[in-house]
Amino acid sequence: MLDRHLRLPDVSFEIARSVHKDLHLMLEPDQGLTRPAGRVRASVCEGDAYKLFHYRYGDDVVLTSTEATDFFWVSIPCSLRRQADGWARIDVVDGESRLAAPGREDPMRVAGGQDRLGLALPHQRLQDFADNVLQDPSDVAHGVGETFDLRVPSHRAIGWLIAQMVEEDAADADFVTDQSRVEAYLDAIVATILIQCRRSSEPPAQQAPRDVALVTAYMVAHLDEPIRLRDLVAVAQVSARTLSAHFTAEIGMAPMAYLSDLRLRHARALLEGGAAASVTAAALASGLTHLGRFSQRYAARFGEVPSATLARATGH
Repeated sequence: MLDRHLRLPDVSFEIARSVHKDLHLMLEPDQGLTRPAGRVRASVCEGDAYKLFHYRYGDDVVLTSTEATDFFWVSIPCSLRRQADGWARIDVVDGESRLAAPGREDPMRVAGGQDRLGLALPHQRLQDFADNVLQDPSDVAHGVGETFDLRVPSHRAIGWLIAQMVEEDAADADFVTDQSRVEAYLDAIVATILIQCRRSSEPPAQQAPRDVALVTAYMVAHLDEPIRLRDLVAVAQVSARTLSAHFTAEIGMAPMAYLSDLRLRHARALLEGGAAASVTAAALASGLTHLGRFSQRYAARFGEVPSATLARATGH
C-alpha cells in the first residue's frame, strides 16, 4: 500500500521517532514495553492539502500531536487482501479508530504488528467546511470526538474512503496530482467527520442523522455523474420526505439544492486552483452539463462569470 511513497523502509524505532517529530508527532513506546521497541515501516503520500499514510509498528506505541501541529490525524486499522487478478484490496478492520485534533491532549495508542491507514487534514479545511456548509462557526477541534467506531456504517464510510484513496493511488500514479479526484474524496471525508463524529457528550438532538452523512459522501464521490433524488433516497435508505427534512434541519437546504451548490463550489475550486484547462472542463468535472445555465448560476452565486475566475487564476 502506497509502495511508491515508501518513507521508512523497516527502520529502527529511534529513526522513526525522529521522522515523526518532523511531522509534529511524538512517538513513544507503550509503557508496558520492557525491551527496545521494534522496527517501523511507513509510507507517506503528501499532497498540497493532505498527508496519506500506511504504517506498521513492531510494538505497541503511543502517538501524541505536538502543540505545533495544525492537522487533524485520522488513524484506522486495516488488512491487505490479494485477489486472483493480482490487485490488492484493502479491508477496513472493525475496531477503534482515532481522531486527533490540534491543541487537544489525546494520545493515540496503536497496536504493534497491525497495518493502519492514516490521513492528516489541515484544521482550516475542516473549519471552512463547518463555517460555509454547516453554518457552524464553533471551533471544530473541540466539536469532534476522539474516537469513532468502524462498526457504525456512517463511521465506517470514513475508513472506506481513505482506503479507496490508497487503492486509487496504487492503480494510477497520477492520482496524487489529479486535484478534482483528490478533492472529491477529501470533501466526502471532511463532511462525514463533521456530521457524524461529534463528541458523544453532546445531546442526541445535536447528532446529525446518519442519512445526511451517507448522502453527502455519495454526492462528493459521484459529483461528475448524473445524480437524481431517487439515487440519494436509495443511498440514505429513508423516504424522500425524511431525507429532505434532515437536510433542511442540518444544512439549511434540500438535498438537490445542496447538490447544486456543491457542484458550483467544486467548479469554482477547480477554476481558482488552475486544475481545469477551461470553463467547460470545470463544469463537466462537476456534473454541470448545461453550460449556459451553469454560467448564469455561477455568476449569481459568486458575483462573476466562470471565465473571469479562470482568467484571474491563470493571469490571462
